[in-house]
Amino acid sequence: MPATRRIGVLLLSLALAACGDPGPAEQPATPQARTQAALQDIFALVRAQDTAALAPRIVYRGEDETRPWKDVCRYDAPDEKPRVDKMAARVGKLLGDGTPVFSAWRSETESEGTWLVWKVKGVAGSAWFACLEIDGVIALGDIDTD
Repeated sequence: MPATRRIGVLLLSLALAACGDPGPAEQPATPQARTQAALQDIFALVRAQDTAALAPRIVYRGEDETRPWKDVCRYDAPDEKPRVDKMAARVGKLLGDGTPVFSAWRSETESEGTWLVWKVKGVAGSAWFACLEIDGVIALGDIDTD
């Protein structure tokens, strides 16, 4: 291969390497946007009735004293499955078949951490969906109805 062609290939390779791998799509920048995106994912899993995939998006609140508010549920754990199923049923009932409307946002720091809270209107009324960020995942911890 002539030297000029090798240099051209080398320069092209360097240019492509400098661009880097775009990797996965970037997460939304604000806590509001990230929480809304996480809730939309949770709503999609509920509608798909994929409770096993939903479990790691639900905050653990069981009896293991080292885990409440600091960990997420595991669907294969017999004592955690009912919490996931209950949360899925509540979300499904509130949303119905309609499109959720995100209407109000707030964040609150409490002993468990910083709660990321959206008021969402569904077919059956409005509710506050309270989430915590656990190991980089925004997980649903509580639902308060109006």
